[in-house]
Formats: sequence, C-alpha cells, structure tokens
Amino acid sequence: MKVSKFILLASILVSTLTACSEVKNQSQAASTPANLPESKASLTDTQSFPTTVYISIYNPGSKKPQPELISVQSDEAILKHVSDWKEGNSPTILPSAEKIDRIYVFQYDYEMDGTTTAEYYMYITDSEGTDYIKEFKYNEAFQNTTDKEQILGQIGSDNWFKVSPRSKLLET
Repeated sequence: MKVSKFILLASILVSTLTACSEVKNQSQAASTPANLPESKASLTDTQSFPTTVYISIYNPGSKKPQPELISVQSDEAILKHVSDWKEGNSPTILPSAEKIDRIYVFQYDYEMDGTTTAEYYMYITDSEGTDYIKEFKYNEAFQNTTDKEQILGQIGSDNWFKVSPRSKLLET
C-alpha cells in the first residue's frame, strides 16, 4: 500500500515538474524576441496568419526589462484577423510624442516546415483614441527604454498606418 502511494505521489510530482518546465521554456523564448530569426519571406511565402503573437508594452515606471511582455495570443480565431489592418489602409502621419498614450510591440511568429520566423510591428495608441501600426526590424535599440521620443526616433516617422478598428489583440 505504501509503495503504491509513493509511486502515485512520485508520478504526480514528475508530471507537475515537466509541465512547469515546458511553461518556463516557452516564457523564456517569448521574453527574448531578438533571438528568433527575422522574417525575410513575405506573408504569401508563409502561413497566411501567425501561429502565435507576443504582445509587449513599453511601461514607464516598471522595473522590468522593456518592452514588457503582457500577453501571448495563440487563439486561431483571433490570429486569422491580426493582419486585417493591412487591407484598405493608407499611410498616415504619426502624432507627436506628447500625444502618444501607449506603445506596444507585436511579434508575429509564423511556422513553416518546422522553422519559426518572426515579424515585428510597433503599435501606438494616442490620446485621441487613434491607433497606428508599422512593421520594423527589432533590435537592441528598442530595449530597456520607455522614452517615447527615443523610441520614435529609432523607428522613424514614415510607413505608419492608421488602424481602424482597434486590433483584436488588444481586446483580450
């Protein structure tokens, strides 16, 4: 009787540790987006929608590394629509840093033939409720700062698109 209880307890412990290890490995990969290869293929060469989207935010006052991972989205129903903003939108002018409310980084991961590629988008909301998005190449210059003017200086003011309606990624 004691042996069967020990075996049951041991198997529960091993299962729990294995599950926790998987979650830790996934969160470590998500918190270091620069470790993934930059996508060089167009969306037509890969899956039509991402398999996972990591959502990070520049959070002034936080002691955590920036941008700070706030959500991971893998719901296929939502991911099928994350690129809807690309259709029918034209370039727009980004407002000044003073009018910007929040700055997010969306990392779209695409899987094809066992290889994961990533695309990065900066998503901005302003004080008037308007949303903007721009694809960019993620690098160290975008880490560990919350200074809006520095971030905007790095990403540039060209090739921004107005997003309407708001991205479904921010509704969750």
